[in-house]
Amino acid sequence: MEISEEQLSKLIDQRVDERLAERSNQQTPAVAKLNSEVKAWAATYYPEDLGYSTNKQRSNLINGYRAIIKSRYDLKDIRQLTDDMVPEARALFERYKKLFETKKP
Repeated sequence: MEISEEQLSKLIDQRVDERLAERSNQQTPAVAKLNSEVKAWAATYYPEDLGYSTNKQRSNLINGYRAIIKSRYDLKDIRQLTDDMVPEARALFERYKKLFETKKP
């Protein structure tokens, strides 16, 4: 069976899309819930209505937490976090939040 260049191109694009979808859905529900909680906390800590440059400040909060987790588990990427790591990661998150319990600048 012969395949035209156009058909081959479509097949390749389809496979690439499938692989990208697989990679983007790697988070388990437990990991996704923890990440959601971290983002929600950052949004609460720097609410938009108080005039903070929220994107940068929220990002800095989230990235600080991610750096702790990556260092603790020697992860190259935060997406490598597994269900087994979530309980300790959550405990580290709670300790990280306590660092910010003092009044904001």
